[in-house]
Amino acid sequence: MDFALACKRLQAKAKSIYERPPKAEKEKKEYLIVPYSRQAQPITRLLERNGINIAYTAGRKLGDLVSAVSRNKEEAKDSIIYSIPCQGCTASYTAETSCGLKKRLYEHKYDLRRQATSNSLVVHVDSHGHLPDWGGARILHD
Repeated sequence: MDFALACKRLQAKAKSIYERPPKAEKEKKEYLIVPYSRQAQPITRLLERNGINIAYTAGRKLGDLVSAVSRNKEEAKDSIIYSIPCQGCTASYTAETSCGLKKRLYEHKYDLRRQATSNSLVVHVDSHGHLPDWGGARILHD
């Protein structure tokens, strides 16, 4: 295919896309969230006939109750005070967490990637250009 012909086709395609009318925005629907049960079905059908959108939830399950209990015990056990030194200066970030050092470091790295300015560690990196010394992070008190 000729280069000039290909350029003309791409220009025509770009022009048609640019001149396309804007799509109509979808209507945002609001839902009433109801726990699923046989007793609720007649009521929810009546509500749906009257224009109210219904969404069902499964409710609490035995697995949710068991895992929530074990998760809370682990969090209480892993409550620590930790410190992350800065690679570029003598500053260090010191805080407390109940989720364990490994998970908290992962959360700090995630905040750094998405530039979460609510995290003072991210603010220090942005304002000074210094990176945290992840390998030097340590538990001060557990």
